[in-house]
Amino acid sequence: MDKSFNFIRVNRAYAVAGKKQAEDFIGKNHFQLYPNQENEKIFQT
Repeated sequence: MDKSFNFIRVNRAYAVAGKKQAEDFIGKNHFQLYPNQENEKIFQT
């Protein structure tokens, strides 16, 4: 991920765990795919 939490690369194991293809993550924001306001607040500070 980049500093804005956008996926740059994803390995196969992470993709399989997320039940997606690795390409499905690229360019997308972690918090849009996995919304969690509490976690976002922790990482955005």
